[in-house]
Amino acid sequence: MIKDIKQQNPSYGYRPVTDELHRRGIKVNHKRVNRLMHGNGLSSRMYNRQTRKYDSSIGPQGKKAKNPLNRRLQTNRPYQKMVDGN
Repeated sequence: MIKDIKQQNPSYGYRPVTDELHRRGIKVNHKRVNRLMHGNGLSSRMYNRQTRKYDSSIGPQGKKAKNPLNRRLQTNRPYQKMVDGN
């Protein structure tokens, strides 16, 4: 059954194959499908790495926020360096 799905959709990995099996009425765990596909050499070779679209350190101007402490937060006096988060 897994081989049939992979022949119809060669780019499918174990998650879409599991979803297709569920649609066909076969109850199976995704970990079992992954193990069976890997054991039979049916693993997908395609991988689409998504790029990050958000960086919290970039302000509204599109520049990196200033870091005056440069992450040197160790001190020998209490309350010498306090971080606000803004």
